Amino acid sequence: MKRNGIALALAIAVGLPAGWILAFMATPILWRLEPVLKMELAGHSGPSDWVFYVVWVLLIPGLFWVFRKTIGKSLVASQSSLRDSEHLSESYPSALKRWAIGSRPSGLAGRCTVITHAV
Repeated sequence: MKRNGIALALAIAVGLPAGWILAFMATPILWRLEPVLKMELAGHSGPSDWVFYVVWVLLIPGLFWVFRKTIGKSLVASQSSLRDSEHLSESYPSALKRWAIGSRPSGLAGRCTVITHAV
């Protein structure tokens, strides 16, 4: 639930100004489409109000979906790093001895490399 709230707040906060900018950037295209569609898409001061609404209706749900997926991955990664930090809290010599014996901590399996030779 918290992830959805954060994603929604970010989508609105980013989507409103981004949609406004995108609608204004589309004004030259809208001017060229007016004679073809025979309807008012943009005036001399910018796009019609409904163009802003259409851009926001398309952009904000898309941003919500992207932010929801991104926040979900970052939460999983942060929980994983918290689990890994428990294994990293042991002293370096004991971890190196355990590594030399061949038993790796389960949280770090396949994620790190230890240099075993001295220079």
